[in-house]
Amino acid sequence: MPRCSSCHHDNPARVMTCERCGTVLERDGGGRSSGPLSGPLAERVRSLLDQGRKIEAIKIYREATGAGLKEAKDAVEALEVGRAARDLGAPMETRLLDLLRQGKRIEAIKVHRAVTGSDLRAAKDVIDALCAKHGIEHGRSGCLPLLLLLTFSLAGLGAYFRI
Repeated sequence: MPRCSSCHHDNPARVMTCERCGTVLERDGGGRSSGPLSGPLAERVRSLLDQGRKIEAIKIYREATGAGLKEAKDAVEALEVGRAARDLGAPMETRLLDLLRQGKRIEAIKVHRAVTGSDLRAAKDVIDALCAKHGIEHGRSGCLPLLLLLTFSLAGLGAYFRI
C-alpha cells in the first residue's frame, strides 16, 4: 500500500493519486512510491498546464507511465490542484484555514473563488487538499436527517387523522 507523503493516507496499490488529498503517487520500478510526482515528467506536465495544454499533458503522462486515461487525467489534475494549493501564499492559506477550523467550508470555497477567480470545482479541490493536509475533517450530513424527520412527522399525522 503506497502511503501519501502529504497526508500519510494508505492508498490501494492500483491508484495513481492519493484518495484523500489528490497528491500524485509516483511509480517506482514495478510499483508505486508514496512521493509526489517529480523530476522531468512533472516539469513537462507543469509546463504544459501553464500553457493551457491539459490534454497534451495527459497524453505525455500516459506515455511516460503507462497509466490509463482516467488515471492519467486524475494524476494531471492532482498536480494542477497541488500547484494551486502551494501558490496560495501564507496569508491566504491562514485565512482559509481559520474558516475551515470554524466549520465554514462553503465560505472558504467562496473566498478562494473570489480571490483567485477559479471555478467551483478547482476551488473545492484546493479546499479539500487543504483539509487533508492539515487534518481538518468536514461533516457531510446534508439534509437527510431533516427529510427523515419530516417524513415520519407526516406519516404520524396521516395515521392520527385516519383514526
